[in-house]
Amino acid sequence: MDKEKNYIDIEEETVEKAIEKGVELLKTTIENVDVEIITEPQNGFLKFGKKKAIVRLRLLSGEIPQELLNKDKKGNEERKEKIKIDEVLEKISGEKKGIDNNQENIEKSSEKFDEKNKESSEKSMIEEKFKSLTELMGFKVEPEINCLNNKYRIIIKDTPDANLLIGKNGKTIEALQHVLNKMLIKEKFNKPVYLDIKGYIKQKRRNRFLKNGKK
Repeated sequence: MDKEKNYIDIEEETVEKAIEKGVELLKTTIENVDVEIITEPQNGFLKFGKKKAIVRLRLLSGEIPQELLNKDKKGNEERKEKIKIDEVLEKISGEKKGIDNNQENIEKSSEKFDEKNKESSEKSMIEEKFKSLTELMGFKVEPEINCLNNKYRIIIKDTPDANLLIGKNGKTIEALQHVLNKMLIKEKFNKPVYLDIKGYIKQKRRNRFLKNGKK
C-alpha cells in the first residue's frame, strides 16, 4: 500500500459522472471523500481540444486497495500520453502551411518564457477589478487567485461578510461573478473567472450530486 497516496483520479464526460464512478469504485459514500476538480470538461473545436472532466477523490477514512491504485497509476500515465498527443494535434491544427520563418519561431519561444509573467499580470488585473467591485459594494476582502487550464478561480476563504457576498440561494455570488467577467471582457480578457466564497460553490455541487444520487 502506498501510504502517501490515498486518492484516485477519475476521468469522465462530466464532473458529476466522474464523482459517481469514483464513489462506486471506492465502494464508499460521498460523505467519506474529499472531491477536487482537476480538469473541467471542454467541448473543444472541430474535435480538437475536447477534454473530459478529471476529478480526484481522496478517502477521508479507510484505505484504497492496491489493485485500484495500480490501475489509477496506469490510467494517469495514459492520460499524460493522451494530453501530449492532443497538444501536438492542437499545434498542428493551428499552424499555417509553410511557416519556416526563424523570427516567428523565436517569438514563439519568447512567448513560452513570458507565460509565467503573463499569468502573474493577469492575476493582478483580476485582483484589482475584483477588489474595486467589492469595495464599491462596501466589502473588503483578500482573494486567493489560482489558475488551472487557462481558467481562473477566485477563492475567499475567510470573511465576516460571507453570507452577504453569497446572498440568498447564491444570487449575489452569481451576480458578482457575472459582473466581474463582463468587466474583464471590456479589458480584452477572455478567460473564464470563477468565484467561490468559503467553499459555498463546492458544497453546492456536492449537494446537487447527493440529490441526484437519491433519485
